[in-house]
Amino acid sequence: MAHRSSARNVTFRLLAGVDPDGQRSIVSAARTRKLRASQCIYRMGEPADELFVLTSGRAQLGRPARTG
Repeated sequence: MAHRSSARNVTFRLLAGVDPDGQRSIVSAARTRKLRASQCIYRMGEPADELFVLTSGRAQLGRPARTG
């Protein structure tokens, strides 16, 4: 249970400037995802229609070379 509480604390700090009703609305729409190692979360150029909050593990950022 400590993991879930920790994630909730991070989320509310992230939303500190949002009013309490807005925070509840955002958090109630959130869902937990578990990803496999090396699974892609987002590709450059895709629509940015989600917000990801990493609560455990690591993520690596990269971008394609200019030559493709």
